[in-house]
Amino acid sequence: MAAITESDFSLCYDLGVKVVKGQLDFKAAVKEATRAGMNSTSASDYIRTVEFMTEGRTFKRAINANAVELYLSNIQTDFGPGGLRSAIEALSGHIEYYESFKRGKLRTLAEVRDRFSKAYSNSRVSEIDYLTEDLSGAFQTQITAAALLSKKDRETQLKQWREIPQRLSVLTTAFRRNPYVVAERLSISEGKCEGCNKSAPFFRDDGTAFLEVHHITPLSEGGLDTIENTMALCPNCHREAHFGSDRARFRE
Repeated sequence: MAAITESDFSLCYDLGVKVVKGQLDFKAAVKEATRAGMNSTSASDYIRTVEFMTEGRTFKRAINANAVELYLSNIQTDFGPGGLRSAIEALSGHIEYYESFKRGKLRTLAEVRDRFSKAYSNSRVSEIDYLTEDLSGAFQTQITAAALLSKKDRETQLKQWREIPQRLSVLTTAFRRNPYVVAERLSISEGKCEGCNKSAPFFRDDGTAFLEVHHITPLSEGGLDTIENTMALCPNCHREAHFGSDRARFRE
């Protein structure tokens, strides 16, 4: 079996990002990598790892430490501090998973993680909104990809995500939200605010209506990250739902 090269790492990263953004089917991405000379198993592992790292999910297949370093560096550039944080979390989960088998320490990967963790801390950017209400950066990328799926595929993904969202300690307690819930709620709204029933005030660059997904029972109060506990609101109604004197009507 031919050794995996630096160019293979770069190719798999680029293909993985396309998969994450919904620009390329996973099987097509693997096929493209195999045409470049990689075997299908390695191609699958390296491309899938990009997906897991951008989503902050633990990946269990071993990949080259140089590839991990390249992925972290590229994710920091392409997805910003929020994306880097997710990638670091995914790597930490990978290290904990392997070390739980008591087969030794993954010192090289731990050193890579610690170096990028320090870089993240030094940036002094918490981006708490990325994990809660903000629809920019890496989370917006996930929502865009979720919206491109068919309703059937999105429903399949919804079943795989936990209703009680994962809590992450940053500078405060925040929540990792489910991009499929957001995408589905926006699809259901058909571009109309579910508070005032008016059309969205403007459109995004990609032509989609700008509405914000609000949790009827806040996650901080134990609300579930589900379609039933959300509504799509225009910015005015969303602010009213949080700060208005008549905000109780949004909980009815």
